[in-house]
Parts: sequence; C-alpha cells; structure tokens
Amino acid sequence: MKLWIARDRAIIPDDMEHYIERHPEKEIEFAKLHIFYDTPTWNGKAWHCARELCEVKNYMFPEIKMGQCVEFNSSHIVSWN
Repeated sequence: MKLWIARDRAIIPDDMEHYIERHPEKEIEFAKLHIFYDTPTWNGKAWHCARELCEVKNYMFPEIKMGQCVEFNSSHIVSWN
C-alpha cells in the first residue's frame, strides 16, 4: 500500500505577517500537511485531485518542505514532486 504525505504552501493570517517577516523559519508552521491514499497533484498553492485520508499536525514531518510530496512505499521513503 502506498501513502503520500504532502505539505501545502503556507497561508499566513494578516495579523501574523510581521511576525513571519522577522522569523521566516516559522512560516512552515502555517502550511497544512495531508496524507493521501492516491497520487495528489500540485496547483501552485496546495495538493489536490486525490483522496485525502487525513490532515496531520503541521509540526510533524519537519523534513517535508512546503510544496513537497513524499511517497511512503512499504518500508522506505521516496521523494516525489
């Protein structure tokens, strides 16, 4: 069984823009992280056109960058995007 974990681009609330300008490393905290059970497609902002299993906390899997999709295939991880 294959699963894909994908991180969208960050959507920054207006009241947090100045905070992100001072702390750009925190931007990833506003990017949603999804688990799909078929291959998603990227539209420039988010992953879609796939059946989503769930959304997970955005602090999990910090190695997955914004706009990146990672395929979990059995016991190894294959980067895909």
